[in-house]
Amino acid sequence: FFELRDVLGDYGRLPHMLNQTLSFYE
Repeated sequence: FFELRDVLGDYGRLPHMLNQTLSFYE
């Protein structure tokens, strides 16, 4: 059984990671 908070925390970091990737390619 996984902790829902941990999963939400991972998804919460995805937008930040994507923003870093997009800014890197700009």
